[in-house]
Amino acid sequence: TETISQYESENLRWIISMSTNWTEDQQRAICETGGNMLVSAAAGSGKTAVLIERILKAVQEKTDIDRLLVVTFTTAAAAELRERLYFSLQRKLDSEDLTAEQARRLSRQQTLLSKSYVTTIHAFCQNVIKSNSVESGIDASFRIADSGEIAMLREDVMDDVIEAWYQTEDSSFFRLIDVYGTYRSDRGLIDQIFSLYDFAQSSPDPELWLQKQKESFDPEKIADFTETNWCADLVRDLLITAVSYQENFLRLTELCRRFGIAEYLDMLERDKPVIEKTVRALQQCEAAETASTKWKDLYQTISAMRFERAPVMTAKRKAAYDEAALAAAAAVKEERTKLVNKIKDALLSKMGDSPEAPYEDLALLKEDMACLIDVTLNFSEAYAKRKREMHLLDFNDLEHIAFRTLSVREADGGLRKSEVAERYSAYFEEVYIDEYQDTNAAQDALFSALSRDETNLFMVGDVKQSIYGFRQAMPELFIRRRDSYPTYDGEHFPASITLGNNFRSRTEVTEAVNFVFRQLMTREAGGIDYDDREALVPSAVYPENPDCAAELLVVDSSLNDEEDTKDAAEARVIAKRIREMMADFTVTDKGTARPARY
Repeated sequence: TETISQYESENLRWIISMSTNWTEDQQRAICETGGNMLVSAAAGSGKTAVLIERILKAVQEKTDIDRLLVVTFTTAAAAELRERLYFSLQRKLDSEDLTAEQARRLSRQQTLLSKSYVTTIHAFCQNVIKSNSVESGIDASFRIADSGEIAMLREDVMDDVIEAWYQTEDSSFFRLIDVYGTYRSDRGLIDQIFSLYDFAQSSPDPELWLQKQKESFDPEKIADFTETNWCADLVRDLLITAVSYQENFLRLTELCRRFGIAEYLDMLERDKPVIEKTVRALQQCEAAETASTKWKDLYQTISAMRFERAPVMTAKRKAAYDEAALAAAAAVKEERTKLVNKIKDALLSKMGDSPEAPYEDLALLKEDMACLIDVTLNFSEAYAKRKREMHLLDFNDLEHIAFRTLSVREADGGLRKSEVAERYSAYFEEVYIDEYQDTNAAQDALFSALSRDETNLFMVGDVKQSIYGFRQAMPELFIRRRDSYPTYDGEHFPASITLGNNFRSRTEVTEAVNFVFRQLMTREAGGIDYDDREALVPSAVYPENPDCAAELLVVDSSLNDEEDTKDAAEARVIAKRIREMMADFTVTDKGTARPARY
């Protein structure tokens, strides 16, 4: 890692005054300002320490801490961050050679910390609504409903909505009951409506988003199927399939090269452009901004895939190879025959019987999906009305009402900042967003409205650690920014910085993690390629210990208890290994060896 003496910047004096030997990338994340910055911080990379040091630098130099908006993911994380900021300020007051003016400034920041905007997104939204009750249109006496209260209220409102739809005798509604419900229950449809409603809440304007979804089922409003969300999901699946076949062809090629099987090697080299053409066409479809392949063209490209017959291994040819090579040749021929026979059907079976198939499917779904959306909109309206009557808000309400307070929709459908948003933007010098990979579209729109035209956002996260998809987190927002922000060059913004050094784990751990994720995580399957930029760089110093090698625990299913599920069987094996380690395993804690403990 780079040490502070190797970092050249106008902030050098600040860095040298700090006791920590920051890496060069950490230093840049702490010191550089001038535009949006996205910090991709791997596990154990010192993310929180960097965030705190950047805030301390800002408040020590020029900015009062209550002029910074610092958004964390949980209430506990916000409280911990405030506490660490307080004690960091105290350490500077106790240990540094400060002038009287500098000491007064730091003491003032400690005082201001209690009313600072180090908070969660929902707490901040609540503050916006209550502080601007006229603009938000919400009586400040509202309260936040608890989860149990919300669950009961949702069910009660849904019962009324579903009962009203039964009275309409709408044929589309009854088809939805047939599709999603059962002979005795409409619970399946109700769960589907809740799921659609909850997903829509991740949008800045859920009702508008739901209305637009009707158009996505209308073939007459679709210029080409490649322009739809349905195609995007399908193409992603097709690309994963095609790439897996391509990798199998490459594996066979390498096997022929290893054994010098010239006849089959030439054949596989001629197979290569056939599969490459299909993969390239799918990649062009996936790149929506630059898509040059239309649906019909893609269908025809895959339909036209042709592979030549394998050459016959005559006795004369076989005589040129030893037994191992002949066995390899037989395996290559068998596997290649399976691939050739399956690849086209594997792709076309997902695309339909003809290029017109998806349009025909959408036409069949159009009325029923419009009905599903209408029922969801009815529920949304009735649920909102019931909450208003009870002076209740839920967490989704906080985000949407705050966003409506901070934005104005123009006649053409576009958005601009409200006067309230302009005041907040002028007040906050910087907007810090922790765990940005778990942000949704509504929250991202809020941050944009609070920023100074997207020039003072500092976003920290790790897309590999996004685990809140079930809460409508959208890691693709992080990926989109990272793909569009170039690596920081010391001058230009917006920019991205990667903190890849792991200061937490042994080399044995980081190497095992890197090995597993290099096999599993690709852009097609996980949104990113697990390359050198994503890999953990072991940077912690530990004494050598041969007992710390990574282990693979194999579960013998034949030894499982009869009532054990797969997860339970794995849990037993893991628990047994932990118990063994607790008996005699030693760990290094802050440089000192000690027995492992819970």
